[in-house]
Amino acid sequence: MFQWRTFVLAKDVEHPEQCQDAWGSDPSRGIAVVADGVSSAIFSRPWAEILVRAILADPPYPSDPAGFSQWLAACRAQWDGAIDTDNLAWYQAPKLADGAFSTLLWAQLFATAQPGKYKAHSFAIGDSCLFHFRDGELLRTFPIEDSTQFAASPVVLGSRDLAETI
Repeated sequence: MFQWRTFVLAKDVEHPEQCQDAWGSDPSRGIAVVADGVSSAIFSRPWAEILVRAILADPPYPSDPAGFSQWLAACRAQWDGAIDTDNLAWYQAPKLADGAFSTLLWAQLFATAQPGKYKAHSFAIGDSCLFHFRDGELLRTFPIEDSTQFAASPVVLGSRDLAETI
């Protein structure tokens, strides 16, 4: 259904293993997903990886608040169970209460009645961007259409429900 290529540039090019992002695709189902982990938080890469796996397994629909809330709660429980808190350094412990953060972007293609034609549904939480090209021409960007729309603090998904801790 689509072609998929990944380009990665680590924040610190001398330590690419510290990249906090995750991505994946299921071309047979027409799904591609990117999660941009927040590097200033703790354990953002495992959080981003959990979000990517969860999208590929069963993508939620953000327009269904109850279903999305259940999906997110399951991801959070998975993150809590995956984090080893026994060997945290003294400076990591305070960050654990806030958890990890990531933006999330996914797109899914659906076949139409016309052979070889597809319809795309795209969802974004935060400022990870989708660029739609055809024949070398940029047709559309989503959710950001202009670089001035980037914010210093984009919307992110947290591995902890901080509203419960207030």
